[in-house]
Amino acid sequence: MLVSLLERIKVLCMVLSLCTMLYSCNYASKNEGIQDVPVIDWSEKLSTVKLDVAALANVNYIPLETNDSCLINIITGVAIGDDTIVLTDSKQGCVFIFDDSGRFVGRINRKGSGPEEYPFMSKTAVDFSKKEVYVYSMLGNRVFAYDFNGVFLRKTNIGRPGEFDDFYNYNDSLLIAYDKTNLSLAQSGFNDEPYRYITINKLSGEVRSLPIKIDHPIGNVIKWRKPDVLEAVKIAGRPIMCDGDRFVIADFASDTIFEVKDSHVNILACQKNIDRERDIPDRVNIEAAFGELLILGYTRIADVSNQGVEFDEETGGTYVYNLKTKELNRLDVKLPYLKKVKNIVIDNSGVQAANTILCRLLYPEMLLKHYEKGDIEGPLLNVLESLDAEANPILMIATFNK
Repeated sequence: MLVSLLERIKVLCMVLSLCTMLYSCNYASKNEGIQDVPVIDWSEKLSTVKLDVAALANVNYIPLETNDSCLINIITGVAIGDDTIVLTDSKQGCVFIFDDSGRFVGRINRKGSGPEEYPFMSKTAVDFSKKEVYVYSMLGNRVFAYDFNGVFLRKTNIGRPGEFDDFYNYNDSLLIAYDKTNLSLAQSGFNDEPYRYITINKLSGEVRSLPIKIDHPIGNVIKWRKPDVLEAVKIAGRPIMCDGDRFVIADFASDTIFEVKDSHVNILACQKNIDRERDIPDRVNIEAAFGELLILGYTRIADVSNQGVEFDEETGGTYVYNLKTKELNRLDVKLPYLKKVKNIVIDNSGVQAANTILCRLLYPEMLLKHYEKGDIEGPLLNVLESLDAEANPILMIATFNK
């Protein structure tokens, strides 16, 4: 009873602390300099800076073994441990496990209707210390746990219904996730769940909300009906990003950017002058976080039709905010294997590692096209000379220096 009471007091103190911080953040966004909270002003005239990945990080290229047991389709999640790489292929409903040299070790392929099988693979998370893989299935609202050999360990009913995205391992006992239930591109006046950032207990399935309240949430999917067909378009962007031992949260509908670390929720920065008065509000999401650098995506949608989504590329794009210098700039990226500098989407979503990394899956077909044009440079050239177009992708891991 005493332990339970102490836990409740601890949670209450965290909530009260965050409420005070949120008030300060809102106040600071109107009165810069009064509070020591960085303010990102999206109305400023911005210059463009270059991020040279090779100059800031140690870059490794890992060709993933290709055989009949590990033919990769579309990877939706990457987890990197000290000597193990775990890749999620949601389209095939399986998880591939490689060692740190790219040698295929095994896979988890337990999709089905049996008691130890998941009916659908929505998301996965990996606990390298326990050598466990967690498969979240939206069908049935459960988490299935397996060891690295694919042996079933348990299944856990999640303590509240939802459609969970951005699903990561948080610590030894908890998972962290984002609930995107009933969200669309436009704001809704009705919000049955303002606390959408949660932790899930791995054993009991108990759900606890992080003290991050979103009154009028927006999502990244728009749907419409054609005769007898429901069409949907999903725009890029995720609200949670893993950066080593912390998670950065930039909700589409919030002016506050949060950091979740060591069971604490902190405010990293506030934003102002995001145009949310449009029919489809502008949104900012976190593409990657590298220590003091926040890579942000600003999205403005010009038009939506059954032909797709038209973006305003003049306003939208990739930006970098430096928490130390408090500078916001447009971002051009120099990837280590390409000669040209480009304004590209970084998109480190679905990647989890103990270090601050940038991870990219380089598919042979795309690489060979660049190679034929003479766009490739660096150590990757040696790999491409013997690369099969049908081979598994090459995993690029750029580990950023402290």
